[in-house]
Amino acid sequence: MTALLFVIVLFIVLVGGGYFLGKMAGEIFTWLFKNKK
Repeated sequence: MTALLFVIVLFIVLVGGGYFLGKMAGEIFTWLFKNKK
């Protein structure tokens, strides 16, 4: 039960972190693209 809970928390952290990093990368890329034009 404890191991399952740990896996679920780890999965949520990885998905949340990946989403956050993707959003940050997207903002940086759009900012760079706007500055180049």
